[in-house]
Amino acid sequence: MTNDLTRAEIWLCLTTLIYFLMNGAQIFETLVFVPKWIDSPPDNFKLLLDGKGASFKIFWIVFHSLHEIAFILAIIFCWKIDPVRNWLLILFAIHFAVRVWTLSFFAPNIIDFQK
Repeated sequence: MTNDLTRAEIWLCLTTLIYFLMNGAQIFETLVFVPKWIDSPPDNFKLLLDGKGASFKIFWIVFHSLHEIAFILAIIFCWKIDPVRNWLLILFAIHFAVRVWTLSFFAPNIIDFQK
């Protein structure tokens, strides 16, 4: 049981750490790059172009994928801990709904904007 609890704690901490790192990256992007984009459009829009500026597409795909995997592993390893499992399932449902909205609305809009 101790070994299972340790694994559960590790995956729960890891998914939380990745989540906060992802939020930090989003805050950094908002505070550093967005002001540059809106500073003198359309000249600064070249910052968005793949191959000519800062492309965040691969970064966000990798980061979100790592978080999804860690989140699922946290659920798996916390499965025997009822309150933790239940809260993780609720959080995952909310997270999943946000991801669906992001992929169906926000991602296509930012891709169109970057073009």
